[in-house]
Parts: sequence; C-alpha cells; structure tokens
Amino acid sequence: EIEAAAKSANAHSFIETLPSKYDTDVGEKGGQLSGGQKQRVAIARSLINDPALILADEATGNLDSKTADEILELFDELHAEGKTILLVTHEAEVGRRAENVLRLKDGNIDSVERGVSRDGEATDAK
Repeated sequence: EIEAAAKSANAHSFIETLPSKYDTDVGEKGGQLSGGQKQRVAIARSLINDPALILADEATGNLDSKTADEILELFDELHAEGKTILLVTHEAEVGRRAENVLRLKDGNIDSVERGVSRDGEATDAK
C-alpha cells in the first residue's frame, strides 16, 4: 500500500536509493530531502487512503521550475486517473493549468472561470 502510493507519486525511485529505503530517517521535517522529494512524499502520504479529492496548498512554492513542472504533471496524471485536484496558488502559471478557476478577493469568491484552457483564457467566466 505504501509502495503503491509512492509509485503513484513518483517517489518510489528516489526512496529506493536511500540508505535504508523506506526505513530511512530523513531528519526533522524531511530535512535530508530536496523540496521536490518532500512534495512527492507529501503527495504519496495523501494517496495512502485513495482519496477522491487532493488539496494541494502552494504545491509548487519554493521549487525550481523543472521540479514544479514535474509536480504539476503528476497532478495531471492523478486527475486523469479520476482524482479531483484542488490547487491553491498565487502563481498564474499554475492557475493556467486548471480546468476551473475560483479567484478570491478579501476572503470571498470574486469570480469563477469554467473551462479554462491551457493558455489561461476562460471559456465561461462569471
């Protein structure tokens, strides 16, 4: 179950290179892992119970662009497998990947855009 979740999160291959594999102590708050590795472990942990919805708050924050793209591609794959992915972000590039965008202003929903294309243009803004 743990290995399956790690494989789904693209974490299994790097975990297998750790000294004690899945039993490796990675330090407080995963201090021995890179930002991308921490994100993949967090995603794997979220997949353990096979949730229908995954909430990712600033999932690409503090990652280099290559690793951020890999994480977003992972979310695309999980979505293709039937998972609903709710991304919270301040990054326009991340928002452009969404099918639907809710914009918040002062704690309230300011606008809803449905059917957002990959170029970020809304096909049905309200």
